[in-house]
Amino acid sequence: MKDGTLPIKLIKILSDGKVYSKIQLAYYVGISCSEVPYLIAMLREWNIHICILDNEYYRLACSMQLLNEQKINKELLGGCLSVIPVVNSTNQYLLDTVSDLKSGDTCAAEYQKNGRGKHGAQWFSPFGSNLYFSMYWRLDQSSIAPAIGLSRLISIVIAKILRQKGVLDIQVKWPNDIYLYDRKLAGILVEIKTKNENVLDVVIGAGINLSMKKLANSILIADSWIDLQETGISIDKNSLLVSILNTMYIALTKFEQYGMIMGYESVLYMDNYINDFLAHIKSDYKPHNIIRSLE
Repeated sequence: MKDGTLPIKLIKILSDGKVYSKIQLAYYVGISCSEVPYLIAMLREWNIHICILDNEYYRLACSMQLLNEQKINKELLGGCLSVIPVVNSTNQYLLDTVSDLKSGDTCAAEYQKNGRGKHGAQWFSPFGSNLYFSMYWRLDQSSIAPAIGLSRLISIVIAKILRQKGVLDIQVKWPNDIYLYDRKLAGILVEIKTKNENVLDVVIGAGINLSMKKLANSILIADSWIDLQETGISIDKNSLLVSILNTMYIALTKFEQYGMIMGYESVLYMDNYINDFLAHIKSDYKPHNIIRSLE
């Protein structure tokens, strides 16, 4: 069973949370009944919680909302989204294909086998439970501020979108984490390839915990993570990704012109670690020079 599309096809069938018999699943997927348990085992390796009844009936522990590539692309202001259900890392996928990309192109996944965070830390990525994506951007260093401010900028963008979606107690911890109730809700990872002395290939990845369900509760507690489901907040994953990508596209376009000055005021009301941030702002970045582009 080498066809990687079969487990994805099975997930799409089970994603409605309904009960299916082994015979039904075999018919819909186009395999024999004897192959169904092998696919189920593969899904469990992806941290998908599947309930098995009498060894003949299957359902997901909870219904699962999957990304809709076609729908999202219709609403994007720029760039193109590719949804790859299973990938080693969305950041690495773009880094390996930069020669074929234009600014704003994005890769999103339902499951990352080797999702990573700051300093190479692994990002726990159960299938379909969270939002994992990376955006490519080409920066011309001759006309912009240093790229070091990008993690802070994208943290602000994502935090503001979440606030607009009803997550009111959101806070940013510099340089690349987003917290809710003093627990980690999201992380940003910026990786850079140097094309030449003036051009940078930048990949900006993010992971947002939406609904890791009971499967990950022990991990959430141990690592001080939190997801939106735990707080009773439900956000449409496709709508959230559209809002974030469009705001990132606008923000990065402005960043090319103004650098990190543009985000200064937006940071002030949201930052839980303001003293650390102020220490990184150049003395000539005064409030009267600020462009309120993210308000």
